[in-house]
Amino acid sequence: MLNAASLTTSYLRNLMDAEPLAALQALTAVHSYMTAIMAPHVHAARTRGDTWHEIGHALNVSRQGAFNRFAGTSADHPQLF
Repeated sequence: MLNAASLTTSYLRNLMDAEPLAALQALTAVHSYMTAIMAPHVHAARTRGDTWHEIGHALNVSRQGAFNRFAGTSADHPQLF
């Protein structure tokens, strides 16, 4: 059974071959969307006392990378659609 991730990956691979700039635009949109989805979870982790180091580790980035990406983001759930 195909899932959303495999369909998206397949679509982006095909798009990359045919239209690399369009693929970059699509990836930028996906990245922004995922950041918006993660922000409330990062806020919840900070609220419960998790450190930027722990959050960075969970995101596979440095403490500073996590801080730079999420410090000051809204705690509200993002408008996704």
